Amino acid sequence: MSAPLTQDRKTFRNPSGYWEHQGTFLVELTSSANKSIAPWSETQFNGDTVTVPNGRIKQTMGGIQLYTAKGKPFYWGYRFIKVILKEDGSLLWVNYDYR
Repeated sequence: MSAPLTQDRKTFRNPSGYWEHQGTFLVELTSSANKSIAPWSETQFNGDTVTVPNGRIKQTMGGIQLYTAKGKPFYWGYRFIKVILKEDGSLLWVNYDYR
């Protein structure tokens, strides 16, 4: 994955092709996202934002697959994800419909 050109959500360009991230990340969800999809014992929720400590993200042709630290996969469709951030707040992926 190449480094983004900007960290502004309005101009951020998502990585192209396949990419992965290993480490803590946050997913901002839409209010209509089914929160029960996330493994509650391995994630933390604050409103519509889920934090996954020491997890992993894998982008493939089929979508964005999320994994807990113990390797348990879970998934929300693109329409339910607003943005995915690293622990430090830097952008990993932005849903262009929520800029």
